[in-house]
Amino acid sequence: SLVMLSFNIYKTLWNKAGLWTSFWATLQQVTVASSTYFIIQSIRYATEGKTQEALLWAFWFVVSLIVVFAPNTLSVIWLQRWRYDSLASYMQEFVTRNGGYSTWSHGRDKEKYESWLTTENVVIYENATRVVYDLYQIFLSTVLNILVIAVAIDPRISAWYLAAGALLAGANRAFRGKIALSAQRMQNGRRNLSDSLLSSWENIFVGNKYCLQNWEAKFLGSLQNAKEAAAGYDQTRTLVSSCAVGMALTVIAAGNGIFLKEQLDNPTAFAALLVSLPRQLQVIQNIFAFFGLTLSWEGLRAQLKELEEILGISQTSRDLEEFVKLDEISVTNGGGKISVSKVSQLKGFLDQKDNGRFTLRGKNGAGKSTLLSILAEHTGESSFFLPSHFSDLSFKSDELISQSDGNRLLHAFEEIKNLSEVKFVFLDEWDANLDISNIDKINSAIEVLSQRKVVLESRHRA
Repeated sequence: SLVMLSFNIYKTLWNKAGLWTSFWATLQQVTVASSTYFIIQSIRYATEGKTQEALLWAFWFVVSLIVVFAPNTLSVIWLQRWRYDSLASYMQEFVTRNGGYSTWSHGRDKEKYESWLTTENVVIYENATRVVYDLYQIFLSTVLNILVIAVAIDPRISAWYLAAGALLAGANRAFRGKIALSAQRMQNGRRNLSDSLLSSWENIFVGNKYCLQNWEAKFLGSLQNAKEAAAGYDQTRTLVSSCAVGMALTVIAAGNGIFLKEQLDNPTAFAALLVSLPRQLQVIQNIFAFFGLTLSWEGLRAQLKELEEILGISQTSRDLEEFVKLDEISVTNGGGKISVSKVSQLKGFLDQKDNGRFTLRGKNGAGKSTLLSILAEHTGESSFFLPSHFSDLSFKSDELISQSDGNRLLHAFEEIKNLSEVKFVFLDEWDANLDISNIDKINSAIEVLSQRKVVLESRHRA
């Protein structure tokens, strides 16, 4: 398993935007609960023949229905900010823990983990903040309305709902593991689907029928698995929630039935209960939704824990020097060959240089790219690592995306040249996709760069 430093993924959900979201949501639900109290009081006074008092409470009821839109709107606005602030908090922590670990940029690791940063974390934080927001809203609305109805009509009402809540809590605890396992299967299915989509562009547009058929087979297989896992998750969650909520509602209906029978000769209490029934119906709907959301949260908990695990990938023990075959790699400076038998020797050699151009050559699989990654980690922020596939790297020039590979490299060298903190420049097979004329231009640019910095390049061509 991956080794984690001390970090709790839920920290990313605790921020200023989340607190403001909770504040406005609380104000909204207090206003809604107040409206329940106002209408019950209005009906009570009306049945007692106190028209003036009934009209006053009806007035406050109408006011509460109007003003509730303000905190509702503000809570939704802050929910959006909360969502993106939480995502930013996670990404900041990810960068802090993993920035500069060049050895983890290998294609195999990228294929395994990239979707968590490019798609999954966005979806997970969008769902997590929404579910937490809805859970808080529904819980507060349910509790406040039950308390108001119990205070205004009969304290036993709260006991009926308390018994129903205990039933739901027990069901949640009993099926938590099963729901989490089902959610994990759904998450894995969606992640595999995302991974297959990451390679869709080239397979569709390159025009190789054989590759396209292979990709389509992989995509359709992962799509089918994702579909079945998602359907299985919803089926399990819905079945559990339907059975549990059905039993809870039986308790509530029985309690209301007993009260109605007792108050048949008391028109004031009877009318008060009747006018509260729409709100009780909303509370019942809230209970159903709340229980469904708690089951959804079990799935999200598993996803957040997966994000937490991914957070520490570069913290794990990893020694890649054994994959570097120095006896199959030559290190040259101009025409002269530099003799190194250990990676540590090459590190020490480069550390002593102020500038110069050094070239790694060797057959594929000798570990040239791995060696450059190890050296980039060793030199840290004093180095600039330009991998062979550098198109996703961000530079100041906005024109790079529309330029040829040769012009991109020239623009990149111009920016790298002016970075005073950078002493080492590591270039991984920069000539792999260039024609002869561009190679000559880039070659000259590297010579200029090597007058100011230490350049270590691996060459695709001899």
